[in-house]
Amino acid sequence: MIAADEKILKEPAPFMGLVELAESSVNIVLRVWANASDAGSVRYKMDEEVYRAFASEGLNIPFPQMEVHVKQPSL
Repeated sequence: MIAADEKILKEPAPFMGLVELAESSVNIVLRVWANASDAGSVRYKMDEEVYRAFASEGLNIPFPQMEVHVKQPSL
């Protein structure tokens, strides 16, 4: 994906790494370099392509969930 995008600069080299092992997720970071005028479109495109690649491999993006129990006061 990175090599195919002509807006991504070759130097400095892209970086991908593990940021955090969170409660319900594994947080990774992908850093690429682009000219300031291309930064927004490059980020959007990379996010979308990573999301689609994960989906095509059956990987789901988790989201925070909370279970709430409502108790009725006893009379």
